[in-house]
Amino acid sequence: MSHKKTIQTIEALIAENNRLQAQEYQKLGIACLNEFPPNGNTEDQYPLLFTPTVKGLMEEIFQKLEEQRNTRQRITEIREQLELYSSHQRAIGEKQKNRKVLETEIQSRFDAIGEQGFQAYLTNPDRYSGFYPLFKDLLVLHETLQRISPQETQESDQNALQKFMKKGAALADQIKKSGAQRKMKSEYYRLGKELLQSDFLTEAKNPNLVEAAAPALLAKEKEQELQDEILDLQNQLGEVQQRIDKASSGTGATGERAISALDHTMASLEAGITSKTMSLGTELARIPQSKEVPPFQPYLECLSDLSRENQEHLDTIEKHKSAIKALEAQTRLDHIKKEQAHVKKVIKDKETEL
Repeated sequence: MSHKKTIQTIEALIAENNRLQAQEYQKLGIACLNEFPPNGNTEDQYPLLFTPTVKGLMEEIFQKLEEQRNTRQRITEIREQLELYSSHQRAIGEKQKNRKVLETEIQSRFDAIGEQGFQAYLTNPDRYSGFYPLFKDLLVLHETLQRISPQETQESDQNALQKFMKKGAALADQIKKSGAQRKMKSEYYRLGKELLQSDFLTEAKNPNLVEAAAPALLAKEKEQELQDEILDLQNQLGEVQQRIDKASSGTGATGERAISALDHTMASLEAGITSKTMSLGTELARIPQSKEVPPFQPYLECLSDLSRENQEHLDTIEKHKSAIKALEAQTRLDHIKKEQAHVKKVIKDKETEL
C-alpha cells in the first residue's frame, strides 16, 4: 500500500475516534448531571471541579431539561385532550342519531294520540272546557262532517233533472267530506303533538288515550335524557377546548398545529442539551479533579485511550509524510543527476566534434 493510501486509512481511523470521543464527552457530561443534580451540596466535596464554566453549563442544561419536561407534558396534555374531544364528539353524534330515532317514534304516535284525545274530549266537553283551544279546530271539522249526510233519493219518483241535481249535490258533499277528513287527519297529528305538551293526558285519564300515548311518553322521556346528556357533553367540549388552548398557548396555534410547533421546540431543546452536555464533558476532561469522581473514571479512561490512539495515528501519519517527502526529494535529486549527466554528455559530444 502506498504512503498516501495508508495516510487516508489512518485519517479514517482518527475520524472514527473523534466520533467516539464526542460520544464519551457527552456521556461524561451526563454522568456529571446525574451525579450532581440541581440544589445538591457538591462544591464542598469537589471544590476544584465546579469552575464558573462548569457551573454555568450545568445551569443551562438543567434549565433546558426543565423546559423539555414542561414541553413534553404540554404535548401529552394536548394529545390527551384532543382524544377526549374526539371521543365526546363521537358520543354526541351517536346520541343525536338515537334521539332522531326516538323523535321519529314519537311523531309516528301523534295521529293516534290526537284521535283518542279528541274522542276523550267529546265524552265531556264541559269538563274539559279549559282545553277548548286545543280542540276547537277539530270541533269545527267534526261538525262539518256531521252536517254532511248521504243524500237519500227515491229515484222512481224523480225526473231526470231532479236525479241530476241530487247526484251533483251528493258529489259536492263527498268532496267536502273528503276534504274535511284530510284536514281531520292533519289536525289529529297537530293535536297529538300538542297534547303531549299539555296536562290533558293526566286530566282525562282515558284508558284508550293512555294506551295510545304510553309509547310516545316513554320515548319522550328517553329523548329528554339523551338531550340532557348531549348538552352535558357539549359543555364538556368547551372545557376540553379551553384546556387545549391553555396547553397550546405561546405556539401561535392550537391542537395538532400546536403539537407540531412544540415538537420543533423539543428538537431544538434536544440539540441544545446535546451540545451543552458535550461541552460540559469536554470541560470536565480538562480538570484534574474529575479523576477523583468515581462515576467519571470509565469515561476519562476511554477518552485517554482514544487520545493516545489518535496521537499514535498522527505520529504514524507524520512518518508517512516524512517518507513521502524523502521520496519526493530523492526523485528530484535523481532528476537533477539525470539532467547533469545529459549536460555532460552534450558537452563531451561537442568537444569530440571539435
